[in-house]
Parts: sequence; structure tokens; C-alpha cells
Amino acid sequence: MYEKKEYYLKALAGLNQLNEPIYKRVFSKHFLGKSKVFENEIQGVVISAARRFHPDVDSDPEVMSAEEVLSQIFVETYSQELWIKGPLRLQVCGKVSGFSEFPFGVGLNADMLKNAEICQEQDICKVVTVENKANFMKMPYEEGALLVYTHGFFSPKERFFLKKLETVLKKKRVEYFHTGDLDYGGIRIFQHIQKNIFPKLQPLWMDEETFLKYAEEAAAVEEAYLEKLRKLSVPETLERLKKCILETGKVIEQECMLWKE
Repeated sequence: MYEKKEYYLKALAGLNQLNEPIYKRVFSKHFLGKSKVFENEIQGVVISAARRFHPDVDSDPEVMSAEEVLSQIFVETYSQELWIKGPLRLQVCGKVSGFSEFPFGVGLNADMLKNAEICQEQDICKVVTVENKANFMKMPYEEGALLVYTHGFFSPKERFFLKKLETVLKKKRVEYFHTGDLDYGGIRIFQHIQKNIFPKLQPLWMDEETFLKYAEEAAAVEEAYLEKLRKLSVPETLERLKKCILETGKVIEQECMLWKE
């Protein structure tokens, strides 16, 4: 018991030193002496503490997974990549790269997010964040539109990068949209992006019309889930979606929209 408490205190001290993502087992080896101690002994306790006290971590495990919680405190379980599709222009090692030449999308790894400079001149007139990978991959390349796969909640490094992009785009008339699951988690992800990255964010295909269109694909949820949604304050743009879920007692996953196209 004493040893576990000591590991926990050492882990907290280590987490306070992080300002860059680090792989979980590298973190464990460096700060705790063994590569699997964090995962086997104290990961659950750290995640619980983060859910209680960290401002960027959602307390609900149905909304933010354990891996997403760790990502918010810079502990990564896999290689971090931000997938985009569209005409983003970056300067890397003194050379300008335009990603409009890759209509099927590209992944920007952690080093790219850290070292690339966002060019001041951009041909972006619309930014669309997409919650699910299948939908992101299926959405066609559109002139002037930048698609960004969210994989749930953006990590701190991804948020920082996208905030820099938002600052660059402020001098242009750019629209911001998010499309995701028609459920509690989808609404929370929308709110997270709107609060932390794109203040002018609007929902896309997250309305009453879309809900009714795919109603046959809806799945029933328990009363506790609905009660949680009732207590959630949502922006006016999502009130109709919230009402649809509460009235039907059902939710819709974004992937089903691909089946009925």
C-alpha cells in the first residue's frame, strides 16, 4: 500500500513537469523506475483524480475514455496524429507545403504539430471537425474546406495547433462546423471544441431534420442517460437535437449515416 502511494506521488510530480506528450511506458520508466508500473498500479487512480480536478477532463467515462483522459494530461498510449483533409498550408523546415494535393487526407504527427508554422495566407473558407473516422474518410474533398478528424476530444497539443490556425483565419470570413454523433457525447464534444478552439462553431447534421431522417437507425438508451442529458445546458443551436433525444429516448451514431447514403 505504501509503495503504491509512493508511486502515485511520484507520478503526480512527474505529470506536473510535462508540457509535451510522452508515451505512457516512457513516462512510467522515467518517473517510476519501471515501464509498466503506471499502467498496472496507479493508472486508474490518476484517471479518477483527473476526472475530478482537471478543467479539460470530462468526469463522465461514457463521454471521455480513459485514453482520452490520459491524453489531456500529456500521457499518450499511441502515436498522436491529427488527420486533416483540405487546403491547409504549413511551413516546415523553411519550405511551404500545401495539403490540397492530398484529397484523401494526411496525418500530422506530434513533431509536425510542434514544429510546423501555419502560413498566414490560407485558402480556407470553411472548417469542419468530424467526430468519427469513417465519416471523415468518406467525406469528399471540397474546394476551400478543411476537414479535421477529432477522434473524440482533441489533445492539448492539437488544441494549441488549431487555436493558432483559428487566429490566422480571423482576418478572413471563415465558417466553422462540427458533425458528430447525435447523442450526449456528441453534444459534449461540440461544446468542448466551441469553448476551447472555435468559438463560432455551428452544428452540422446535428439537428431535428437529420435525427428524423435516420430515426430507423436510432438506439434506445436508459433513463439515467436521459436524466444526464436533461441536466446538460446546451447552446440554442442544439436544443432541437436535445429535445429529439429526450422525446424518443434514443440516440444515433454518426456512422449509420454512411449506410443510408
